[in-house]
Amino acid sequence: MINLKRIGKFLGRYVFKHPLYVLAYAWFYFRRRGVATVHFYDESEMRGLIQTGKSLIRFGDGEVNVLLSLNNHYQTFAPIMQQMLQKIIHDYTTESPYVLAVPRFVNVSNEELKRIGKFNVWLPLKAMFALRFPKKVAYMDAHNFYYDHYFDSVVGPLLSDRFVILVTNQETIDKQKHNPRLPWKEFTAVATPKDNSFAAYDVIKEQVTKEVERVRATTSRSVILLFALGPVGKYLTFELALSGVQSLDIGKVAEVMYTGESVEWMI
Repeated sequence: MINLKRIGKFLGRYVFKHPLYVLAYAWFYFRRRGVATVHFYDESEMRGLIQTGKSLIRFGDGEVNVLLSLNNHYQTFAPIMQQMLQKIIHDYTTESPYVLAVPRFVNVSNEELKRIGKFNVWLPLKAMFALRFPKKVAYMDAHNFYYDHYFDSVVGPLLSDRFVILVTNQETIDKQKHNPRLPWKEFTAVATPKDNSFAAYDVIKEQVTKEVERVRATTSRSVILLFALGPVGKYLTFELALSGVQSLDIGKVAEVMYTGESVEWMI
């Protein structure tokens, strides 16, 4: 049964600001399959890309919200942040110094998403992917890091000889700084606000840049940054990648890596 009230609310929110999104959403909404047919890198390919210095930037429902001019619970919307994310997408090619990641649900049929109760969750991503994202490049599954033990077994070992800089909120830093299970020998951190970090973007960027310079002056190890900073971390990863500094946008897994805790429920 058609819910006119819900349709009216949807149109009122998007039809003037994002009319093409409304059309794309409607197109996908009435499809039985409605898949994007994205090629995703497999585990072996991702290992190789990280080893050769590619950075990683993950896009999920939070980033889709920013692209749609919406707030997230941890970040108030700002137009310039939207522009930053659009540039990351626009500039993505096979030659980019970074790999983009999107949830694998863009390749899952609408019929299946309805069966598992995820249709309304991921339909906005499908519509936005169709409108904004390059189609002739491969992506990583943005949820890979949320699978139990994926980061610990696939990514962490690749960093064992690196100097790791963790960029996230103080609570997560405090949880990880004395974790004896972390595989890397050298590790430091840059603390950031837990919410609305975009307001401190320039300060965070300066702190991160200075920490990279400091570490490079004190060690022969190659530096890599791990970001858990929402949309702000995406653009910092982008800027650092362009300057030759490798970063991985790992998100929520920063809290649980090498602790045995699970975030698989977030998928």
